[in-house]
Amino acid sequence: MRIKLLLTLLALTGALYAQEVEEMEPMEEISSSEKSGLYFGVDLFNADLSYTFQNTSFNTSIDHDTKSKGFRLKMGTRAEDNWRVQGHLSVENIDDNIFSLTGNDGDLVELGADVIKAFELSDSFSLYILGGVSYGSMSVKGYNEDTINNLGLKLGTGVLFAINETLELTAGIDFKYRAWTDVQLLGQTIETSDSSSYPYLGINIHF
Repeated sequence: MRIKLLLTLLALTGALYAQEVEEMEPMEEISSSEKSGLYFGVDLFNADLSYTFQNTSFNTSIDHDTKSKGFRLKMGTRAEDNWRVQGHLSVENIDDNIFSLTGNDGDLVELGADVIKAFELSDSFSLYILGGVSYGSMSVKGYNEDTINNLGLKLGTGVLFAINETLELTAGIDFKYRAWTDVQLLGQTIETSDSSSYPYLGINIHF
């Protein structure tokens, strides 16, 4: 009787286990298929900006330091070997009036693209480096043109922390160089560039 009872219990246990495995396997397949590699995110930053204004007629220059704050919206995709490519739209408010002769500068709006390489240290923690380019525009007052544009290059580094398969926190710093459109002032050409650092915190949502 004892042997029959043990065999019966063993058979029932095996049947229940097989049923549980059959129910779990489709869920795992759905979970893996739902991840498309795409992600959306937002970063908040406070930047230190260092401008150089070069008078090409007299070969003189003036430096000016200021700060800014803003946000960046991101959309990207993950590739093999922890590579990522992302595009972003940023809106930046500069503390000082940099260009306008009358009134105030508008917010700086930039479009950019980054290539990112991550290095996994654990299942949830990674370091990364990145390089990127950007194009920006800002409204100004007091010139013939009502906008001034820039081209930017940047290098950066940071960390990623995965809360789960969907949410990811990021913290980093970008080092950026921008060359701005030349402006004409009193018949003289003024070249403008800035070298800036952008510490930021952000969150990514993976799909």
